[in-house]
Amino acid sequence: MLFRSRKSMSGILNHPPSKVIRQLLINLGLCSNGATWPVYATNHPETPDDSVAVFDVTGTTQGRVHDTGETQDFYGIQVRIRSASQDAGYTKARAIMDAFDLQVGLDSVTVDTDDYMVYAITRSSDLLSLGYESPTSRRKLFTLNVKVSLRMLTSLGS
Repeated sequence: MLFRSRKSMSGILNHPPSKVIRQLLINLGLCSNGATWPVYATNHPETPDDSVAVFDVTGTTQGRVHDTGETQDFYGIQVRIRSASQDAGYTKARAIMDAFDLQVGLDSVTVDTDDYMVYAITRSSDLLSLGYESPTSRRKLFTLNVKVSLRMLTSLGS
């Protein structure tokens, strides 16, 4: 019996998918590096109130291409939206969800010196309202769970 080595369609990534999606949100104009709706990858600082964080979560493998042996990997991403206002948080979360549903597809994203192609983002669930951040907090939390198909195209640093 012949076994093929596992080759991923996504190949090797020099950055976690959360950093790629963070940059994509900035590219789409939904978040910033600055004071207005900043977006973070892999952590969510205590301030500011109105902010977004992107985390890596469990993904899935959807099988493999018979001829090449490439596996079809989809990276799991959670987008967490935090806001002092229920309405502002919901509006931002909905804008991100709508962009993932309607705008994203074959988007080129550069992180540091590496170029990535985001082929698709598929929601795993509807927008989730988690309520207050903690029993003593007045900030509201929303999450959006998605699967991302992406590949690193080039590394300009090599």
